[in-house]
Amino acid sequence: MRVSTEGTIQVAYPVDSGCSSPVLANPRIRYLIGSTYCELGPQYRETAREYFRGAEAVGFHDVKMMRNWYHMELMSGYGLSEAERICRIMTNDASLSPRYKSEFYSKLGNCYMFAANSSAGVGREKTIRSLRSSIEAYLEAIRVGSSVQGTADLTDTLDWLEKPMWRLFNYCRDDISEFFQFIESLAEDKNDLPLPASEIVMQVILSIKAPINKDGRARIRSFCNRMVGKINKNAKPLSRFPGLAKLIEPLDTIRIELENLDAKSGT
Repeated sequence: MRVSTEGTIQVAYPVDSGCSSPVLANPRIRYLIGSTYCELGPQYRETAREYFRGAEAVGFHDVKMMRNWYHMELMSGYGLSEAERICRIMTNDASLSPRYKSEFYSKLGNCYMFAANSSAGVGREKTIRSLRSSIEAYLEAIRVGSSVQGTADLTDTLDWLEKPMWRLFNYCRDDISEFFQFIESLAEDKNDLPLPASEIVMQVILSIKAPINKDGRARIRSFCNRMVGKINKNAKPLSRFPGLAKLIEPLDTIRIELENLDAKSGT
């Protein structure tokens, strides 16, 4: 293998030659050739993709290769579904360490953010679905990453989580019940809400402004009651679910404040 003066890689066999070459039968060689093509620019993406696919097809999941491939697809402008597939390959790999699984769950969350951006203004349901999926992927990245003792810095992941969380909240302002439904679904999950993520959820919930009308306030109180009820029902014992347990106090605070406001206003 060598790179010619024209910027192309010269090998003894074409890309689609399978394993007819003893050299190309080695997935690491395919990865190295694909990476070189990837660095040559957008016009060589398809060739790089074929080499990456050839390596992945035999179960070669080198983190650097999959990372490079993911970025190439994401930046191509049309490879979003392929970037998502790459992330799922890695998160489903039982042999992958938690550190890298967390990384690819974060990358999956980013894929869904790209999808939400592309559908904003033209597809409300798709946008909300993508934002929810982005939040769920980032939450899983935090859960998995938290299991890595002393090596995983989740600061960036938490920052990334905030974006779709606030985006979903703001997107649903006209019908806040859609946001409430998603938050309630977090209490129905068998997993606890990671404590750092719980802080973000709490900040968003506490930002909800009291509606002027009584019916609007009643809807928020109803959400608070349902959410607390689901936490108490599904998070048993509560001591094992500190992230969800942390939400109970602010939810009760909101409910009590709205009840007091109703009592004062009478409307």
